[in-house]
Amino acid sequence: MQLRRRRFLRLTGTAVAALFASPLAWAQDYPTRGVTIVVPFTPGGSTDIIARMLAQKLEQRLGKSFVVENRPGAGTIIAASAVAKSAPDGYLLLMAPSSTMAINVTLYKKLPYDPATDFIPLAGLARVPFVLIVNPSLPVHSLLELIAYAKERPGQLSFASVGPGVPHHLYAELLMSTAGIAMTHVPYKGSAPALKRCRCRTHSADVLRYSAGHWDVTGRQGSSPRRHHQDSRPGASKHSADSPGRST
Repeated sequence: MQLRRRRFLRLTGTAVAALFASPLAWAQDYPTRGVTIVVPFTPGGSTDIIARMLAQKLEQRLGKSFVVENRPGAGTIIAASAVAKSAPDGYLLLMAPSSTMAINVTLYKKLPYDPATDFIPLAGLARVPFVLIVNPSLPVHSLLELIAYAKERPGQLSFASVGPGVPHHLYAELLMSTAGIAMTHVPYKGSAPALKRCRCRTHSADVLRYSAGHWDVTGRQGSSPRRHHQDSRPGASKHSADSPGRST
């Protein structure tokens, strides 16, 4: 775990260097005041953790405060809309996961922002895999057992995610479609509350970004993760001056 943390800190430092190597990034005297990094999820999840580590590195490098502000809700749309409508001066940044920059435009007919014109991508910060976990009281010990259990109880199981339309939700929908099972989706505003409710037996399953420790389908820490889905890549973006944020 210590080696993994040191490696991540080195990668964070590399990401900081990449941010300021971009010719699109900043003016010579930037920043002259504090900067806010908006995270579209609740505190404690992988995107929030990455943002806070990045903020610490940026403070050390630039000598100004970088504050993380959590604005969860609506599948990252609340945070993205707020940043898109802000002044395009680089003092309000956005941690932009794949749902913000790519998935939402395929799910919603109209968005209060345009990811192609309202933001300037600055750097890819992390590649985060996803894992499926279940409450340890559930009598299953593999994905196949979970599928069989769900087929015998159509609509009786529920699964938690960090919001509608985000990868956590869509991966579970893909699993249900592929396996021919039905579970009820219960969205939360972040990984921490979703995980808490799953472990408190409120929900049967959860799809989480793997950020610390290993989880298998039994929910026990310390096992090798069983990965069934693609990675997601949170990145940092700033509001583009070329196009103001659009309202609904």
